[in-house]
Amino acid sequence: MINTIYRYIKNKYKDERIVIIIDDFNSLDKFSYLMAKDILTSKIAEQAMFIISFKSDGLISNDIRALINDIRKEQNTIEIKLKGLSKEYASEMIKNLLSMGYTQDCFQTKYLK
Repeated sequence: MINTIYRYIKNKYKDERIVIIIDDFNSLDKFSYLMAKDILTSKIAEQAMFIISFKSDGLISNDIRALINDIRKEQNTIEIKLKGLSKEYASEMIKNLLSMGYTQDCFQTKYLK
């Protein structure tokens, strides 16, 4: 399946950089965890920026905790701890990370419910 996703990205986006957002990483089911792990360690990672959110104070399986720790060790990893972040500030942060000139309404209504 990862090869199919990789071919799709290469055909659609060529060598353009892409952003993959994985929300509530700590709550992934087994299939989603395995898929995320494969994507994070595949050729897709060479042209992708991943934004992964998780609640460090929640229950996290050992597999997911180990993967989070592996991600933290990567050279190009930036970890930002957010406490009490509002939807407006979160959308502003995403806008700045993606170098956008405006904040899309869908950030607040669709992704930050």
